[in-house]
Amino acid sequence: MIARRRHLLFLFSSVIIITIGCGNANPDGTAPALQAAGPRAGMERTPPGRLSAAVHVDRSGRDVRFAFSVQNASGQPITLTFNTSQRFDYVLEDEAGNVVKRYSDGKMFLQVIGTLTLPAGDAAVFHDAIRAVPPGRYRVTFRLTANEAQPSATARFFVTP
Repeated sequence: MIARRRHLLFLFSSVIIITIGCGNANPDGTAPALQAAGPRAGMERTPPGRLSAAVHVDRSGRDVRFAFSVQNASGQPITLTFNTSQRFDYVLEDEAGNVVKRYSDGKMFLQVIGTLTLPAGDAAVFHDAIRAVPPGRYRVTFRLTANEAQPSATARFFVTP
């Protein structure tokens, strides 16, 4: 009897923990949309004057590499807090606006709180790559996943056959 109660308690606790950890979707079950890019191509500041973001795209044939940088544009250190091990996300869209890839799709991130401190003037750079991208025109939008600010940057590029 005691073993059965422990088993039920363990099962109930597991369901609660999994439910809380997976609560990153809209009520209809879709993933949250990224913020649109700012007024300047490739750069948005959030909050104004404190953080700036940019994304650099490097193509080699049909392989594409991304470098997303977030710079502390203030005169003092900024500490950013993250609810998971995820530090950024991006959406790659084709010319018609169809989502080709979302970085976070199919990934699981550790449910740990982490911080990143950017000294004044310093930047953090995050990298990712996609192999064998089909020929076409694309738009990629990156965003930081920090609690305090989520600066984003957008870049357009094309892949030739």
